[in-house]
Amino acid sequence: MAWGGPDEQAKEITAGNRNAKNWHYKALKVVEAAMEEYWTEAAASQARSKGARTVAPASSAEPTGTLELDYDRHRRMLIEQARCGSNMGWAAELRCYLNDLPENVVKDMDIVLWWLEHSSIYPTLARIVQDVCVIPASSVPCKCLFSAGAEIATDRRAHLGAERFEELQVMKHAWCHSIVDCAAANSHDVEVFLQEYQELYQFDEEMAQLDRDEVEVVTT
Repeated sequence: MAWGGPDEQAKEITAGNRNAKNWHYKALKVVEAAMEEYWTEAAASQARSKGARTVAPASSAEPTGTLELDYDRHRRMLIEQARCGSNMGWAAELRCYLNDLPENVVKDMDIVLWWLEHSSIYPTLARIVQDVCVIPASSVPCKCLFSAGAEIATDRRAHLGAERFEELQVMKHAWCHSIVDCAAANSHDVEVFLQEYQELYQFDEEMAQLDRDEVEVVTT
């Protein structure tokens, strides 16, 4: 990272900002906490799956349909060894990622495809990326989402709960494009035949003429 490290923190403290932060350290702690949480959840899921079914013996053959470089295969093997030999497997994965400098990273690359290709090397980070990359970068969808949420969580619906509120949001998003505007559809589909109302129209014209005649008599 190009900014926010200990050097910048020292400069800001010297300049008089006593609350200066080492943002590199803060970001690292956030990533470590997230990786530990994801790692623990994955380990619990694997334990439940092993308890529900009989685990077949591990095969030494390479997965079919995958092509890996020797370097990537060796690195994956080291991560798997660290995972099996220690409870700090996520830490070894993070150190491997931070010490690695991929050469194929460019500005216009497809980051989703890159993580898909490296999911076997960084499994925990890849799971985090799956949740992070789906977050829209634009603020417009977020604003629309909050506006729609305000229409659901009104003062009279203050006890919906998080789960029920999420269900309503998802349902509203899924149904909004399929709702038919009946008024607009009727305005285009219904045909009005004036011949059926010709007598009423003539009666209205006669009554209006009588009103005009009365006004002229009164004014004269």
